[in-house]
Amino acid sequence: MRYRKVECAEVNLDELGLRQKHADWLLVCGNTVIVVEETEHARLDDVEQLDQTLESCRSGELQRVVRERVSGEPVSYCGVLHARSVSSMVVRALRARSRRKRVPIERASCDEEVARVIDRILQRRP
Repeated sequence: MRYRKVECAEVNLDELGLRQKHADWLLVCGNTVIVVEETEHARLDDVEQLDQTLESCRSGELQRVVRERVSGEPVSYCGVLHARSVSSMVVRALRARSRRKRVPIERASCDEEVARVIDRILQRRP
């Protein structure tokens, strides 16, 4: 998969047999790790899964998976909530997690918007 002229490795987290609740997939683009949670109607549980997966990538069960795919040390982590509908309560929870963890978490409502969000994330990368 290619975004902004950067080759990205896609990892389907459901295929890894993880013991914890987790987001749906990782996108590793150079030194940027993007965690994506996909759902039809976003709930607070989806925000929690996104947060847990980001933590696991940094210092948990997924750290090995990330290290195998990045070029060098991971420089940045981001999250994307891909959902057709998102309540204002979920939006507030996303903002609060993003501020508290100092990890950008964005939302997208369709496949085309996901691609634009990922391109924007990669444009900001160091």
